[in-house]
Amino acid sequence: MQKPIIYAPVPEFDQQTQYVAQSAPVDMGDHIFVGVEVKELELSEEGEEINEEDLPY
Repeated sequence: MQKPIIYAPVPEFDQQTQYVAQSAPVDMGDHIFVGVEVKELELSEEGEEINEEDLPY
């Protein structure tokens, strides 16, 4: 039998300076819990090229 998967709610965050990332799943015995982390964006100077390899996703 598969264990239920419980996802943490997405907290409020500043979309201009932060992003939300999913944490690694944790086996809690009777269910799997997947948390979230609020992380800070690395802001670039206006007009600076954004390299796709530097994006957090």
